[in-house]
Amino acid sequence: MKEIWRAANATRSNVMMIYYNTDSIFEEFMGSDFEFMKVALPSPSEECFDARISIADRCSESLEVRRGDKLGVCDQTSTKLKKLLGSKLRNEDSPPAVKSPAYDALTNFRISEFQLTQLQRKVRTKDSEREAVCEWVVEHLDKLSEFIPRTFPRTIEPLEGYKYKGLHFFSVIFSSIAAVLMVLTAAMVHIYREKKAVKYAQTEFLHLLLFGAFSVCIGCIILAANTNDQTSASCLAAQWLINLGYTVELSATIVKVAAIIKLMNAAKKFRKVTLVRSHLFTTVFIIFLAAALYMLLWTLLDPYKKADEYFLKGGKNDQDETIVNLQHYCSSTSSAWIYISIAWRVVLLFATTVLTVQMRGIHENVDESLTLSVMIYSHVVFLLLSLIIVFLKDSIDNQLIAYTVTIVYCLDSIAAVLIYFIPKFLPSNKQWDWMVSTKDGGPVSNISSLKSKNPSSYIPTSHNSSNDP
Repeated sequence: MKEIWRAANATRSNVMMIYYNTDSIFEEFMGSDFEFMKVALPSPSEECFDARISIADRCSESLEVRRGDKLGVCDQTSTKLKKLLGSKLRNEDSPPAVKSPAYDALTNFRISEFQLTQLQRKVRTKDSEREAVCEWVVEHLDKLSEFIPRTFPRTIEPLEGYKYKGLHFFSVIFSSIAAVLMVLTAAMVHIYREKKAVKYAQTEFLHLLLFGAFSVCIGCIILAANTNDQTSASCLAAQWLINLGYTVELSATIVKVAAIIKLMNAAKKFRKVTLVRSHLFTTVFIIFLAAALYMLLWTLLDPYKKADEYFLKGGKNDQDETIVNLQHYCSSTSSAWIYISIAWRVVLLFATTVLTVQMRGIHENVDESLTLSVMIYSHVVFLLLSLIIVFLKDSIDNQLIAYTVTIVYCLDSIAAVLIYFIPKFLPSNKQWDWMVSTKDGGPVSNISSLKSKNPSSYIPTSHNSSNDP
């Protein structure tokens, strides 16, 4: 079509054609005696379009056929040009704060016919189209800047200080207090190891419970203290300590409660039961090993490591750039790992809850069963709180989740100490003779024994009434 127009100009011949007015040839002949002139035609209508000849008739040898019906004479409808954009420009996987503005800017971009004519004029006068476009952009930068989305350009700056400063220091101090409380409680267990309430509860299992709770508290300290400067090592350490700590604590509780139920059921039937200490600890170790293998698999396949979180602060720097703050948090590629670890805790708590329900019938005989039941129920309450926090993680700031989870876990450990351990250290005139009592209160000899190389660790089978030391 361009060559036809140039040939007509060279031969000074008349020519009429249909062509779009944004082509560079319009600029080429603008101002000359062969400048394009638009022919005014009747407005387009449905009747006109229906009366037009077919594409095949346009090439007919008959002039009359090529002309067609006069009803088919009308102007063309305008067709809006569309922008073709690659889907990857959306970049939907990037966080909103650092998402490229390219897609939105190109979507907003508009250029008028007049501006396009200006651009084409530059293309004709420059050595390359690239040079022409760059020069045109510089000259119209103010207009083009209107298409750039708000808050751009942006710059990334690490978050200075703590986003939740008060909550940060509180969670670190609170976790430290909880860890110290676990150590002090372990010391009290050792000091009062000859007290019947402690001795009959089996000091080894008490230390296991405290060791698990202490591990959880240490994991919470690591999690809370490094919220602004997380490393992959601190993320892994915190997750290992918390999950394995809960496993030790709950598995020891399961074994202990199961042993009490076995002893009490045997006592009701006047049978002698022998509990081998090594078998009890082996059960705890097997449960612990299963959890450790899962954590190892998690670490190897999809490690819990440092991840970046960006958020708009709203302020600007000296270069008028919007500041995007960067902070770190711990995460795995898949959320399934964290949900499975919580499900594991749910399974352990469900097992202890079922066993606790079975203990309700022997509360009168076993003083410790009440405190064990209340402690297990408190574990359930705090687990539900942690589940709620995890399910809300998409709508809550990651640092806020870390602080909240830390406080909930430490409250869980502190509640366990206050409910189960502290009463054992308090003076009491009540006789701890449940190991030899029946429903009617009468003594029963030799209903249970616990094999051990250390005679002092035997669960007594019968004893006289005496006050606690």
